Amino acid sequence: MEHFERPDGLGPVNGCSHAVAGTGRLVAVSGQLPVDDAGAIVDADDALIQARQVFANLTRALGAAGAKPSDVIRLTCFLTDLADLGSVRRASRGLGSRSTRLQCPMSDIRPAQRPPAD
Repeated sequence: MEHFERPDGLGPVNGCSHAVAGTGRLVAVSGQLPVDDAGAIVDADDALIQARQVFANLTRALGAAGAKPSDVIRLTCFLTDLADLGSVRRASRGLGSRSTRLQCPMSDIRPAQRPPAD
């Protein structure tokens, strides 16, 4: 994957690239929630633990498709409280080694609610 962080004529960005180019297979991953393998929400009172669970679930879903966090080109996070953004960022930095960790920007962060159970 090739990142074009700041092409000529474009302004500075914070933690992302203006463009990314890649080759090969495309994998789309559904939204991940802070739930364990039984579907139970993990530690409802700790945003960092929840964020770590979401990224662990994302990593498992990517792995099932033969991908890793460093292959992700865009990630959208939905938070119920923007005060938890720091926890989400800390959790994302804990993914794998430098060559496999998430390197894309986290964008479109806005309040959201967990979908109701069926």
